[in-house]
Amino acid sequence: MTFVFNQRDVPDHPDLGAMIKRLAAGEVVSDHDFDRLYPKVVQKLSRTHWTPIAVAEMATQWLSRSGADRILDVGSGVGKFCLIGGLTTAATYVGMDTQPGMVQLSKALLKRYKIGKVQFKAGDATAESWDTFTGAYLYNPFSQRFTFQRGGASSQAVAPDLYDRQGQLVYDLLEQRQAGFRVAVYCGYGRGLPPQYTLVAAELFGAGPLELWEKTQ
Repeated sequence: MTFVFNQRDVPDHPDLGAMIKRLAAGEVVSDHDFDRLYPKVVQKLSRTHWTPIAVAEMATQWLSRSGADRILDVGSGVGKFCLIGGLTTAATYVGMDTQPGMVQLSKALLKRYKIGKVQFKAGDATAESWDTFTGAYLYNPFSQRFTFQRGGASSQAVAPDLYDRQGQLVYDLLEQRQAGFRVAVYCGYGRGLPPQYTLVAAELFGAGPLELWEKTQ
């Protein structure tokens, strides 16, 4: 039987609060240390499926320093990107994911560690208006669905037609944004960027490229 994460599932070690403060102060924190915020069943998926700290820090800095002050994380998973952004930049972050269990876990972390300027919503980001956002983050958000159980976790590839359809919806939403909208893309999202976007910055990480694009037309 699958389950929904809640506050009881969030590890409560005394040193985790100190780690959060170090990260907010700009000190180096490893993915291994940060991932201890999560239940072990979630930690095991980090290397493959959750945004690395180095990527999150660079992407949130790129977005916020280029003028994006309200950023949407499409397919936010367990919330790692938004949590790091909320701790290290002045922007506001909204994470959306279709899997309520992971959203509940993200909310539990917000409550436990009192991280401001961040919120999480269960739902399909491609079915929402993006009019209130000035930036977005995409880390291949449509390729996998996860099932969590008390004893472990499993992932299943999304059907190719659904993957293509979700990618097209994001493409259309990006095309509709006003000039100045920024989007950070890590390892792609299933489509390229509309022709009205210009590549502003790029950096290669272990799993793939991180790119910052700006709508210029």
